Amino acid sequence: MVKRKGVNLNQGLDHWDNRGELSVSQSNTQSEAKGITSRLIKRMKALSQSGAEQNNGEQPFFLFAHYFAPHGRYMTHEVKCRQSKNWCHREPRCAEHPTQCRFGDKKARSVKKLINKYDSELAYTDIYLGDVFKAYRELGLDKNTILVITSDHGESFKDRKPSYLFHGRSVYNEELHVPLLIKTPKSEAQRRTEVVGLVDISPTLTSLTGVERGVVDGLSLSPLLSTQSEPETSSRFADRVLYLEQLPYPGHKVHMVAAIDAQGYKMIRDISNQTWSLFDLNQDWGEKRNLMNTTDETLNVSRQHLQGFLSQYIEQTP
Repeated sequence: MVKRKGVNLNQGLDHWDNRGELSVSQSNTQSEAKGITSRLIKRMKALSQSGAEQNNGEQPFFLFAHYFAPHGRYMTHEVKCRQSKNWCHREPRCAEHPTQCRFGDKKARSVKKLINKYDSELAYTDIYLGDVFKAYRELGLDKNTILVITSDHGESFKDRKPSYLFHGRSVYNEELHVPLLIKTPKSEAQRRTEVVGLVDISPTLTSLTGVERGVVDGLSLSPLLSTQSEPETSSRFADRVLYLEQLPYPGHKVHMVAAIDAQGYKMIRDISNQTWSLFDLNQDWGEKRNLMNTTDETLNVSRQHLQGFLSQYIEQTP
């Protein structure tokens, strides 16, 4: 019996376009952004035209595109940056890489060399996303379409001990803190400080579109998209605790759970090694200083709350 992988990935979709994408092992060195962007913009044009042909001028659609270039194996991309120097050199990384998007110092060694290549992957993808955003505006989709940009994980480059590379190793920030950008036709540019997660994307989209919501976790972020949030909105997120977990798997047996509260305290329970850690992300984003055993009374509320929250979960774990 042949074991099948990736079964039903296209379930529920009317149109599935995976042309040109290679197997998992082959895709490790595939630079797919150019091809995905071309097909994505073509599809956007078709959907835009379809909406224009409707009597009411609208035809609802859901479109998902997966850019997987920022992934192992890290590749150096020799691409010409299409951004102006005035824009490009406002970015911190550009000062380190004066060749703009051609990252990868040949003199770099070990982890630094990997980081350079990873930065190249990000810049490469960003250039093609710029083409998508341009088409999004030119087709008028910015007037009636919600745009979400996010990622499923970050990346570890031996940031701590035990030292890990890649991802799927821990619940520290370098692996779990990802971008989440949401643009609606009515939203204004702003940066929010509330603790949110990918679990919130589904309830947010159902709230914004009026689609019936199924049984899902998470909170709708739609109230946060306004520059004038109601008091009850702030109160709702002020009481929130976000749960995180690293499950063990055949290649990595570590089991870790974590929780973050709205005040910026994060507690990690390493179940495999039976350790507790507490970090103040406001002062220690790199999670280097463990406050679990400090006597600071100001930490007691968050420490007891988070420990109780995680202990309740651990007791229910087989």
